[in-house]
Amino acid sequence: MNKLVIGITIFLILLLGLSVYGYREVVNSAEPILDKLNKLETEIQNEDWQTAKTTNEALQDRWEKTQNLWTPLVDHSRVDGLENSLIKIKKAVNEEEKTEALLEIAVSRRLVQNVPNTQKINFKNIF
Repeated sequence: MNKLVIGITIFLILLLGLSVYGYREVVNSAEPILDKLNKLETEIQNEDWQTAKTTNEALQDRWEKTQNLWTPLVDHSRVDGLENSLIKIKKAVNEEEKTEALLEIAVSRRLVQNVPNTQKINFKNIF
């Protein structure tokens, strides 16, 4: 009986440790995406399309790296929603469609901001 309690305790400690690690990785990987979205938004508002295209490529590259981390940790519908929004941003920036690009940047920003909140360890997210 004592070994069972020790085994369960070790399992719970490992589970909690992995959850905290996963949460920190998601939060840390969301920041660069948010930074690039904010920079891209400013460039589009200023109609600096050449710089916006460069920033957009950097955003797409950053997302490819982040997506590999998020796929096993985050709900797939959230990852897919962000992926679709980033595709729309890429198209809007390449076609220099200011309104569409700004709209999708707002959507993407909201999606990225919500992901860490859904990964927090609390009773609301567990039950």
